[in-house]
Amino acid sequence: MDNRNRLSADHDWLSFADNIRRGAISRAEAFHQFQDLRRDKRLKGMGPAFFTKLIYFLSPRGGAAPPAHILDQWTGSSVNLLSGSDVVRMDIVTTCLWKQDGSRTIDTAHNVSDHNTALHYEAFCIKMDALVSIFSRSVDEIDCALMSEGSDISWREYLKTSRVHLA
Repeated sequence: MDNRNRLSADHDWLSFADNIRRGAISRAEAFHQFQDLRRDKRLKGMGPAFFTKLIYFLSPRGGAAPPAHILDQWTGSSVNLLSGSDVVRMDIVTTCLWKQDGSRTIDTAHNVSDHNTALHYEAFCIKMDALVSIFSRSVDEIDCALMSEGSDISWREYLKTSRVHLA
């Protein structure tokens, strides 16, 4: 079952999503509620990198509440690198893959850990809010820049080489 079908099959989720959309709960509370659903095995296959995208896109814009941010491997690793600390807990997974020609390659992934709490997410969002303020850019521009959207992948490449030293 894909993520869309899982979510549409859970009617409690629809009420919860509406609360996010109306701004009735904070970004940290939304994260906490998603973590509870995940802990209860109601969000199989949907970790923080997925459900923070839902929080981001469902949250109202331009209100009094601070904006939600997408917490994925790129934004989480970026905030950790820029702040010089583990604001976001990242699971580091190394895989050795064999190629068809008999050689092998080693790949290291930095995944957003399930051990992040609403407090971690709020601390991450506060750092992202600071970047929005420092660079006088929109939330969308900062999120996209840290994800290296489009053809400019220079930040992503820098991040890949730099975060190895953080592990």
